[in-house]
Amino acid sequence: HTFKCMMRRCAAFEGGPFVQFWAIFTRQEPIEAALDLADKLKLSIDKESLAKLAASHIEQAEKALKQKDAEAARAAIDEALALDPRNAQWRLLSARVWDSANRPAEALRDRLNVIDTWMADPKIAQARELIDRLLADDPENAELLDRNLALTRQEGQPRKLVDALNHRADLLERRHEPEQALAALTEAHQLQADDPALLRRMAGLCQDLGRRAELHDALARLTQLLEGLGESEQLLETLQRRIELDPEDLGLRLHRARVLE
Repeated sequence: HTFKCMMRRCAAFEGGPFVQFWAIFTRQEPIEAALDLADKLKLSIDKESLAKLAASHIEQAEKALKQKDAEAARAAIDEALALDPRNAQWRLLSARVWDSANRPAEALRDRLNVIDTWMADPKIAQARELIDRLLADDPENAELLDRNLALTRQEGQPRKLVDALNHRADLLERRHEPEQALAALTEAHQLQADDPALLRRMAGLCQDLGRRAELHDALARLTQLLEGLGESEQLLETLQRRIELDPEDLGLRLHRARVLE
């Protein structure tokens, strides 16, 4: 059986075998869709033979990799992944095959796929180990940092998440992406409202972006925080900055005078 959608923007517009439609409809890989359909239609599938076939492909891939035959290893691992595309260990083997062929972008793509799979399962410890190892080699990779943030949120460790958000903001500022950096710092501030350094950075970015209302709000919160912490010198600097932004505000001048007493 075949299908074809008449809507040009539909993913099924090109048409094809019905199993392909089922893969699109259920958002599954083709092999998973085929097995799912077979199960629903009560068709007999020799899954044991499929498993043996996949294992044979893996054995061939590992053997070819040891023999430094990247082309043969690639062909074998692709055959295996076609049978079980969500198998994390096979996907990691695929990454090693890409490494052997000096294809770092493809190797990273496979490892990111594994991280996504483990985060969804969830297998948090395995995902964390892999992300940390990859970040040690490539600490400014945006895709890795995004995964690191997502995983840190899953881990539920606020202090660690604040550190990750700060690191992400550092990279975004260096890449001249101030709006995204400000968003990262704002999330960090929501988790750690008693950190003056976060508010200073937020104020600086608000000023750079011309967000006057947000700048005033950040400096007002910084003023309140510094006063509570008894940081007189920093408080005076912040009040002076606010006065320069709003010289007509008599309350700010009186506040500064009280601090100087």
